[in-house]
Order: sequence, then structure tokens, then C-alpha cells
Amino acid sequence: MKTHAGTKTTLSPSRAQAVPVANALAHQAQLRHVLFRAGVQPRLENGAVNDPLEREADAVTQHVMSTPKPSLPSPASESGVGGEDKHAQSAQSNLVEAKASAPAPTTTQASPQVKTNPSSLNSGGTTDQPKRSVGDKKIYTFKDWKVGLRKAVGNDEWHRWDGEIQKAVSEYNAHLSGAPGYKPLDWQIVKAIIWVETGANKPEWKNKPMQIGNKIDPGLTSLLSGKEGGDLILPPAFKQSLQTEALVRESPENNIRAGIGYLLMRMAKYKDKSILSSDPKVYEVTVKSGDSFSSIAEDHGTTIDVLEELNPEAKPKALRIGQVLKYKKASIQRVIVGWWDMNTYNIAIRYNSMKKDKNYDKKLEYALSLVRKREAVP
Repeated sequence: MKTHAGTKTTLSPSRAQAVPVANALAHQAQLRHVLFRAGVQPRLENGAVNDPLEREADAVTQHVMSTPKPSLPSPASESGVGGEDKHAQSAQSNLVEAKASAPAPTTTQASPQVKTNPSSLNSGGTTDQPKRSVGDKKIYTFKDWKVGLRKAVGNDEWHRWDGEIQKAVSEYNAHLSGAPGYKPLDWQIVKAIIWVETGANKPEWKNKPMQIGNKIDPGLTSLLSGKEGGDLILPPAFKQSLQTEALVRESPENNIRAGIGYLLMRMAKYKDKSILSSDPKVYEVTVKSGDSFSSIAEDHGTTIDVLEELNPEAKPKALRIGQVLKYKKASIQRVIVGWWDMNTYNIAIRYNSMKKDKNYDKKLEYALSLVRKREAVP
């Protein structure tokens, strides 16, 4: 029974039961919104004690309270505070919204200060970067290297070894003048190599300007071993002074001579050929069981090429026992048959290899241009 405007109305039992349920369903969405946003979920206490309608409403409220919360935007994305539940902060909702609307603080990281010092020069052949400083670390770039080299041209110390280079190159040119295809070496190329390899600002400039003979450098060993053509390249006048590595490391003159020798050894093209000895005599040998051109050549100091040339009727695979063969004294020797073009790229590849300095050929070309420009001035 309920009274409205002084009129007493009696509801049927079925309608009396439907009314509270309908009212509860109508307000369910509103209850969810209010209860979740406020963060406080009290039971209803508007009716009289033990009022059946209020108990029905309490039951609906309890059901709503036990329902899982709907998915809500991440608190971290709204307020910038990770892991906090904004909907549980009813007392501080305004503060949270204010934080969410405020611009997020930004952190600016200062980039390291880079200073360029073009006046400094690293002319060694192993660094292709110009000089800059990032903190305490020095970095060199090719651009700065060129700037420094241009300034070095006016320094007399950078021209200290011109006389020694010219004398050594003249000796090599005279010695190799009879080699097939040899073109006289330009001494200015050697000077450019020294500028790239060392430069006057390095301690090695005074004793190892061409950087040959370093402990980790096999170039000097290759030159002096005679197994790679060094014996064909070195003039007789230099072989005595270059016979030990210590002499090459300690004497700048010998270092220059050895460096030029190694350069020419690497620029030459070789082939193993049969070379007749100075003995003009023609010898004879009688074929025995098991003999071949190879065994006869080895046993009698000649070559297969000589046996074939002097015995055209003989068949190497069908020698007859008792057959007489002619031969001359000869041996297989490595000889120079030509030369690589003496350009800056070939020099960089064959003299330096460019494994540590990818700009070596560019450095050499630039250094050579400065050397030639200076020498061209009357």
C-alpha cells in the first residue's frame, strides 16, 4: 500500500512484485555509473526498516556491486601515473583530472659538444677521420686531414727528406731500366706516400718516414727474403745497408730505400721462367730405366723447357732406355714481365692494402697534388 496525493491505491500482488523489479532495472545503469565513479558503494537506506521494496532494491544493488567493473581507460594514459586506479580516488578526482590535463614534463638531453680543430693534422696512413673531440675522445675526418695537410705544405720540416728520396729513386731507376716495361719512378709519388704514411708531426718521421719495418708489418721481411721478387728489385748498392731489419728501423735513409724497394716489388708483375745459365756448353745424358724429363732436369741442373727445346724428336712419355738427350744448364727463376700502372689507387691497394684506412688512395692523390703543385712553382 502507498498513498499519493491523499488517494489510497491498492496494487495486485503480481503488479506489486513487478514494480520494484522494473524500477531497479531502470536505475541499474545509473547505479553502475554512480557507484563506480564515486568509488563508494553503500546500500540504499531511503525506506523504512524491513521495507520489502527497499530489500528488493538492496538485492539489486548487491548484484550490481558484485558485477565486474567495465573496462576503463588506463590510469597511466589519463593521469601519467602508472598503476593507480583513478576510479578509487573519489576524494581526489579533481586533482587527478588537473594532472591529466597538465602537459607532461619533457626531459631534454644535451648532445655532446663536438669541437673541430682543422689546424691539427693526423697524417698517418691508418686514420681516415678529421680531428674532432667528443668528450675526451679524439676523432679525425678526411676533411680535416686535408685542411691540416694544406697548412703543412709551408712547413720546411715536411720537405726534409726530399734529397734522400731523389737519390734513392735515381738508384732504383738505373737498376731497373732494363726490366721489361719499366717506367722511371717519379720521386714525388714517394714523397706523397711519406706524407700519408707518417708526416712531420709524428715521432716516426725522424727514423721511419715510410713506416716499413714496424714489428707488426711483414713488408720488410717480404722484401728481404728474396722469395717475392725483392732480390730482383733491390740495387746491389742497397743490399748491404738493408740486410737487417734493425738497420731499416733506425736509419731514415735506409727506411726510405726499403720503402721504395717494397713499393716497386709490389708493383712488379712476375712469372716463373726457365733461365739458361752463363755456361754455353751443351751436355748429353743417356736415358736409364725410370727416367723422365722431370727427373733428368732435376738431376742434371736443367729444365724441362730446355730438354724439350734441344730434343724435339723425343717423346717425354715414351722415352727409350739408352736414348741420348741433349741439355744445357738452366733453372726456373722468377722474372719481372711487367708492371702495374703506377696510379694512386694501385699504390694504395698494393703498398698499403687499405684495410685499415679506406681513404688511403684519396689521401695519396690529394697529397700528390699538393707536392706537384709546390714543385711546379719556380
